[in-house]
Amino acid sequence: MKKQLENRLSCPVEITDAILKYTRIGGYNGKWNLPLPQYTALAPGSVICIEVEQNLCAAQLESEFWGDMTGRGNGQVKALSWDDVTNSMKNCQKAAADGTSAVEKGDPAASGILVLELEAYQEREKEREMQRREAMSTQAALPSAVTIEQLIALMEEHEDYSYTELKEQIDHIRDEQKKNRAQEFLRPCEGKAHEFIYFYLLNSKWSARREAAGNGKQGK
Repeated sequence: MKKQLENRLSCPVEITDAILKYTRIGGYNGKWNLPLPQYTALAPGSVICIEVEQNLCAAQLESEFWGDMTGRGNGQVKALSWDDVTNSMKNCQKAAADGTSAVEKGDPAASGILVLELEAYQEREKEREMQRREAMSTQAALPSAVTIEQLIALMEEHEDYSYTELKEQIDHIRDEQKKNRAQEFLRPCEGKAHEFIYFYLLNSKWSARREAAGNGKQGK
């Protein structure tokens, strides 16, 4: 990011602070009926504070897309000068910085804290990948793609949802045949982590779409 900023702005750039939240992005190739690869990305709400040696206006940053995969609409930013940042936002930024570091800026220990945070993030990503691989290898009879997408929406809306909460939602389905099929489909998720369930649902959604597309072709 720093190198990209310096190349486009043609001046030195210093990243003074950052409050980052991560997400996963992917997609679907409609031509081949296959999911696109998933990548780690900065989630909306992430904040990066920079200092530059020239005057910039917000339009110079907001008129471009930053990072990778900008052709798919990624990398849009909202730019504010420090003078335009409200006091409440500055206090939130300071509180977040104080919460991740108990040292003064310039303290050599700060780099150690950053390393620890990076190692913790890498460990989370490693566990996430293990959950993804296990979920991708787990198969079950599929309900409709619509049912699976509804379950995915619940998982994305409620980060604390587990097998129990999803099963409770399925129990509200009035159609007994549809409910029993959804319950049987969800059974491999019993006792599994949130990440496993989410990837299991995503993988199953693509499988259900391919299955539906195949049935449609056979019907023709």
